[in-house]
Amino acid sequence: MDATTTMDAETLTARAVTMTANRSTRDEDVEAIVRRAMEHPGVILYGDILRAYGERANAREAMTNTLETFAHGNLEAHESRERGSVLELTEGERLKLRRLTTCSMCATGDGTIAYDRMMRELKFESVKELEQFIVDECLSTGIVRGKLDPKNGCFLPQGATTRDVPASALDELHLGVSRWLEISESMLVSLNERVTYIKNESAKLANREDEVSASIEETKKALKAEQDTNAQGDTSTIDMDDDGQEGPSTGVKRRR
Repeated sequence: MDATTTMDAETLTARAVTMTANRSTRDEDVEAIVRRAMEHPGVILYGDILRAYGERANAREAMTNTLETFAHGNLEAHESRERGSVLELTEGERLKLRRLTTCSMCATGDGTIAYDRMMRELKFESVKELEQFIVDECLSTGIVRGKLDPKNGCFLPQGATTRDVPASALDELHLGVSRWLEISESMLVSLNERVTYIKNESAKLANREDEVSASIEETKKALKAEQDTNAQGDTSTIDMDDDGQEGPSTGVKRRR
């Protein structure tokens, strides 16, 4: 028995990358372990294997194209390629590519995926075959999550295992993040300007409040001073009466 048969997905992927990157590994041995990884139910990511294979001097175009399909393509695209430009898949590899295709469909779905579309892209002839495949090869293995809806003839995806991201998508993602950063920086500048404006207005308001408080205190002092002055005037008038100065008439005439 081939030792790779019992390997887990992670170990098999690492072995495939190592052997492929080793220039001394025979081409037939590289192809054998790569195809083993393509068929293994647990291997989902093929980007590292694809990069390692692309650096080999004798890399076959058909193998490269097929690895690209397993990394981020689908069954329909593979079978539409010109004969000879891709590998002819074994039953196990074809089943695996169906599962990978389903992953992509569920990852980009809009809440429902019509059975008609799934049958067309996955190359099934009947609804029964499709539903059996979804249950046995996708839901039970955890590669996708969701529910069958036979009444409405659709699948309700709730998530899927992540596949490799193509370089073109990374470029788009980079552009999207760059645009988001530009917008964020612009918003941050605007926000800082607004904060500065609010701080300045708050400082002006605080100064105005201080001026008003000072004015009130000055007014209070002026009023108190005026009251004190008036009070002193009243006291002087009373003192003059006490000293025998002419005061109010008593109604009695003085004799000469």
